[in-house]
Amino acid sequence: MALVVISIDRDKLPPHTQEEFEAWVRFCVGDTGGIANSNPLCDMDMESRVVEFSR
Repeated sequence: MALVVISIDRDKLPPHTQEEFEAWVRFCVGDTGGIANSNPLCDMDMESRVVEFSR
Protein backbone atom coordinates (compact mmCIF):
# COMPACT_ATOMS: atom_id res chain seq x y z
CA MET A 1 0.00 0.00 0.00
CA ALA A 2 1.25 3.50 -0.82
CA LEU A 3 1.13 6.39 1.61
CA VAL A 4 -0.36 9.57 0.18
CA VAL A 5 -0.01 12.78 2.20
CA ILE A 6 -2.59 15.49 1.58
CA SER A 7 -2.14 19.03 2.87
CA ILE A 8 -5.23 21.25 3.00
CA ASP A 9 -5.55 24.85 4.18
CA ARG A 10 -8.89 24.52 5.98
CA ASP A 11 -9.06 28.28 6.63
CA LYS A 12 -9.83 28.79 2.93
CA LEU A 13 -12.88 26.50 3.08
CA PRO A 14 -16.41 27.47 4.13
CA PRO A 15 -17.23 26.82 7.81
CA HIS A 16 -17.54 23.06 8.41
CA THR A 17 -17.36 20.40 11.10
CA GLN A 18 -14.65 17.77 11.40
CA GLU A 19 -17.14 15.12 10.22
CA GLU A 20 -18.09 17.19 7.15
CA PHE A 21 -14.42 17.72 6.36
CA GLU A 22 -13.63 14.01 6.61
CA ALA A 23 -16.62 13.13 4.40
CA TRP A 24 -15.46 15.66 1.79
CA VAL A 25 -11.89 14.36 1.74
CA ARG A 26 -13.06 10.75 1.45
CA PHE A 27 -15.37 11.75 -1.41
CA CYS A 28 -12.65 13.71 -3.24
CA VAL A 29 -10.12 10.88 -3.11
CA GLY A 30 -12.68 8.32 -4.29
CA ASP A 31 -13.11 6.46 -1.00
CA THR A 32 -16.86 7.04 -1.10
CA GLY A 33 -19.19 7.42 -4.07
CA GLY A 34 -21.17 10.39 -2.83
CA ILE A 35 -21.43 13.29 -0.43
CA ALA A 36 -24.49 14.81 1.23
CA ASN A 37 -25.85 17.97 -0.38
CA SER A 38 -26.14 19.42 3.12
CA ASN A 39 -22.34 19.27 3.52
CA PRO A 40 -21.07 22.86 3.08
CA LEU A 41 -18.07 21.50 1.16
CA CYS A 42 -20.08 19.47 -1.38
CA ASP A 43 -19.55 22.04 -4.17
CA MET A 44 -15.85 22.60 -3.43
CA ASP A 45 -13.30 21.14 -5.83
CA MET A 46 -10.08 19.80 -4.39
CA GLU A 47 -7.17 21.38 -6.24
CA SER A 48 -4.18 19.09 -6.47
CA ARG A 49 -0.55 19.22 -7.43
CA VAL A 50 2.32 16.84 -7.01
CA VAL A 51 5.02 18.37 -4.84
CA GLU A 52 7.29 15.37 -4.55
CA PHE A 53 7.27 11.96 -6.14
CA SER A 54 9.82 9.30 -5.38
CA ARG A 55 10.08 5.58 -5.77
